[in-house]
Amino acid sequence: MEQEYKWTINEKKIKNILDSEFVSIYIISEGKIDMEATYYDDIYGTIKKMCGALRRRKQNEKCICCLKIEQKSYNNCKKRKEYELEENNIYKALEKFPDIGAPKELCEKIRKEELIQLCTLKFYRSAYKLKIKGNCIVELSFDKGEMIRGEKKQEFMEMELEFKSGNENEFHTYANMLESKFDLRIQPLSKIARAMKL
Repeated sequence: MEQEYKWTINEKKIKNILDSEFVSIYIISEGKIDMEATYYDDIYGTIKKMCGALRRRKQNEKCICCLKIEQKSYNNCKKRKEYELEENNIYKALEKFPDIGAPKELCEKIRKEELIQLCTLKFYRSAYKLKIKGNCIVELSFDKGEMIRGEKKQEFMEMELEFKSGNENEFHTYANMLESKFDLRIQPLSKIARAMKL
C-alpha cells in the first residue's frame, strides 16, 4: 500500500527544509533520479473511472511499469494499492501484474483494449531516505520538471513524503509537523490529474 503526502514547494523552501535539524539529522541516504513517466488508459477510460493510474516510467537506466488503484485517503495522505515491476512494455506489464497481486480481471480487460497515451511527465527527483522516530523509515523527495499533454506544457515543482516501513502513526505525525513547521501548501491533485487539465 502506497501512502504519501504531497505539497507545492519552491527552491527557497527546499533549502530551508533540508538545512533544518528537523530533517537533516534524520537523513540516512540520498539519491538523484531522472524520470520520464508516460501515463495510459484504455479507450473506455477504465483507469480514470476507478481513480487509478497506469504508467511506464524510465528511472535513470531502468523502465518501471506501475498500476495504482486509489483507496480511502487520510486528510492529505493519499493511499493507493500499488503494483510495480521492471518491464519496458506496458502490455507485458499488465500480463505480469496479477503475479504480484493486482486484480487479474482488471488487468486482462485493460490489456485486451487499445491503450491511449494520455500525457508525459519529465522531471528530476532528489530523494532522501529518513529514519525518524523508532524504526519508521520515510522518503522525502523533491520533484522538478514539466508536464506535457499534446502540444501543451507546464512546469511544476512539488514535495512528497512517502511511508516506507515502521510505525504508520509516526509517519503521519511527522508529516503533519513538517506541514505546520514550514507552512506547506497541500497539493491535492496527482501529477496525472494536473497534466490532464492542460
